[in-house]
Amino acid sequence: MARAQVGIAMGAAGSDVAIETADIALMDDDLSKVTGLIDLSTQTMSVVRENVTAAILIKASFAVLAFPGGDSCARLSASFRKGHFR
Repeated sequence: MARAQVGIAMGAAGSDVAIETADIALMDDDLSKVTGLIDLSTQTMSVVRENVTAAILIKASFAVLAFPGGDSCARLSASFRKGHFR
């Protein structure tokens, strides 16, 4: 189980070593809960992908907005130094 990609141990019937080594420990001896577990993991990965996509889009939009903003800030500070706004 230690070399598997995902290890599932049965809580009531499994040994302590198997439960500690497993990624997932089912507290009941009911294998039908594995399908619900797979559905939950699919939904979780969907949410993770949406969050990563949203974060990348937000960061990209800030990066795009920073280019003209950085130039205008530099010009504005140069105008203040020259005394145009006194």
